[in-house]
Amino acid sequence: VRECLRESPFAYEVVCAAATLVAVVVVAISWRHLRSLRRAPISPRQQLYISIGWMPIVFALSALLTILTPRAFLLWQLLQKQYEAFALSCFGSLLFLLLAITALAEERTSVAD
Repeated sequence: VRECLRESPFAYEVVCAAATLVAVVVVAISWRHLRSLRRAPISPRQQLYISIGWMPIVFALSALLTILTPRAFLLWQLLQKQYEAFALSCFGSLLFLLLAITALAEERTSVAD
C-alpha cells in the first residue's frame, strides 16, 4: 500500500474510493435482497436462497479488503473460493429440491387423472 501511495497516490486513492463505493452498493443491494428473502415463510428453500444470497457480499468485501491489504490477497482469495464452493453446494441442493418438488407435483396430477 505504501509503495502504491508513493508511486501514484492519486490513482491509488481513486481506485480505493471506487472500490469502496462499489462494495457499499453491492452490500446495500444484497442486504435488501436478503431482507426480502427472510420475510418469506421459513423453509429449506429459503435457507438455501439466503446462503446463496450472501455470495455477493462476501465477494465484494473480500475484493475491497484485497485492494486495501494486498499482502492478504491469498487469505481473501481462499475465503472467496471456500464461499464459492459452499454457494455452489447450496445451489445444487436447491436444484435437487426444486426438481423433487416438481416431480412430486407431476406425479400427483398424473395419479389424479
